[in-house]
Amino acid sequence: MDVCEDAYNTTANPLIISIWIGLIVQNIFCIFGLLMISFFLIYYKIYHLHLRVLIISLHFAFLMRTIGTTYRGFNFLIKLILMGDDNCNLLQKKSYCTIISTVNSLPINVYHYTFAAISIERIIASLFYKKYEKHSFIILPIIAIIAIWFQPVFKACKALTDPSLPLKNEKLPYCNSFATKISNPMGYIKNDLPFCFAVFFLNIIIYTCCRQRLKSLDDTKIMDNRLTVKFVLREILSTTVLMTILAISYTIDITLNTLFVYILYITEYKDNRSFAIDKELSAYIIPVYILIYIGIFISLSKKIKQKTFKIFCKTKMVAFKNNNNKVTPTNEVDKYFQIYKNKWG
Repeated sequence: MDVCEDAYNTTANPLIISIWIGLIVQNIFCIFGLLMISFFLIYYKIYHLHLRVLIISLHFAFLMRTIGTTYRGFNFLIKLILMGDDNCNLLQKKSYCTIISTVNSLPINVYHYTFAAISIERIIASLFYKKYEKHSFIILPIIAIIAIWFQPVFKACKALTDPSLPLKNEKLPYCNSFATKISNPMGYIKNDLPFCFAVFFLNIIIYTCCRQRLKSLDDTKIMDNRLTVKFVLREILSTTVLMTILAISYTIDITLNTLFVYILYITEYKDNRSFAIDKELSAYIIPVYILIYIGIFISLSKKIKQKTFKIFCKTKMVAFKNNNNKVTPTNEVDKYFQIYKNKWG
């Protein structure tokens, strides 16, 4: 089959077009949800500074991947619209595909290590809650973020500054990470997957301990029985449970993603069209997780849930306030504990 005809059969069939459109719509929801939660975390200073910085770094990695795959999907669709009568207009240079694949694969390693850093931060917060309550050193999460991003960014820069990159003028009928050899399933299985499982089991232990401690908190004999200390510890443990659930669900998702990619890698396809459909469907796995992540975050974080409901139920709330003529008395105790809620989650 002629390479131009192959490009048309692969990228112009209705099924793959609908997959791209679905992915773009899904990604738009992901981008909105991530930006909304990030805004709440920064503007309202929800959670401890260290945790907040790590979550924002994770969101940046999610956004980088999501925007990259959205751009890729739009690029395919625009090429179809502007192709005219020449199927060869659908071909893409290997150098361009290498750049896109490199940028889109960069954030994946960041996810693994950021969840590991968050797990460690939560262990420290839960064990040393009295001292942790009083101190925050912005330099610590920044050092962690630099360490996490260094290797993926260095690897990407090395690939993008390769002198041979501009010389890759081969025209590909279907631009993907396998064709550019950026995706390496065996590398994921040998290196990344064991690390993900280690983080998974660590979070299972953290989750179990926190649930047990939360259940027994009221009758425990903690050394300092003050109400404020119990409240701070409860907030820290509740947030730790949330973060461990997110980390555990991520490990399950990335395992499915690795399995899917490995199956694609070992399967012998008769044509690019069948391969492209399966490859694009596999691209749904991470965005689906991001939507689950957003849903879990909003559902289990009382502070984020309150802020989200305020946005989407603003009209109803205004109407309710107008109908309610009673003036609610100021409760200084509620204010006091709200400050702690925002600070020590």
